[in-house]
Amino acid sequence: MVPIKPVIFNVQYPSGRGFGATPHIGVVMPQCKITIYCTFRSERVSRIPDDGIYIYSIFQKAIHSDKFIDAYSNKEKERVARKIWSQHRGECFECLRLPVGFEPRRPAIHEQHIELYSDDLSGKPQQSTPKLSKEEMPTSQLLSAEEIR
Repeated sequence: MVPIKPVIFNVQYPSGRGFGATPHIGVVMPQCKITIYCTFRSERVSRIPDDGIYIYSIFQKAIHSDKFIDAYSNKEKERVARKIWSQHRGECFECLRLPVGFEPRRPAIHEQHIELYSDDLSGKPQQSTPKLSKEEMPTSQLLSAEEIR
């Protein structure tokens, strides 16, 4: 839906270093669209809530276009939007809530592998050769007729 009045927005994301939104404060001018990137960096999250859901909240308010008469660049429009949000702090406007859900842990799936290193009694890792089948063995390593008996 394209707005007919400018709409200012303020994105509140879960607290912590793992979450973010860009831009988190801004304005959508009439006949324009904007993309808000909600980011999640899993390596920075140490706890997941019991219900497995975090919430991004996008607060929005339609305002008169005369507030943006002197704002020509996107930075100036963002500055005006910040000023309006600071004046209306604590008031609830239209709000869109976006849940971020986490699935329960799944068991790890490991691929089969060949051990290339093994530890000897001294505790120092040593490179070991993978075990070869008879077809892969060099002739010098094959058992002689006497050794087989």
